[in-house]
Amino acid sequence: MDDVFSFVDGLTKRLQRPITDLEDVRGAMAALREIREAEVRIDATIGPVEESFALLNKHELLFNDRNAERVDGLTYAWRTLSGL
Repeated sequence: MDDVFSFVDGLTKRLQRPITDLEDVRGAMAALREIREAEVRIDATIGPVEESFALLNKHELLFNDRNAERVDGLTYAWRTLSGL
């Protein structure tokens, strides 16, 4: 999960950089290519974890380790990044 979080965070930062020349455009296009290539892998990783936390929440089994918040934040960041 930490790998996915750092991947999404890194790509978000790369795509937020200002574009001033052709090299910046190439960098943004490379980041978009990485998103497209990793989409299935990340969706397959986030989906089961999100469902697990939803199931725990359904049965009122809550943990105070902030992982549920991280998963929610990661899901939101990934959907924003991938344009869903």
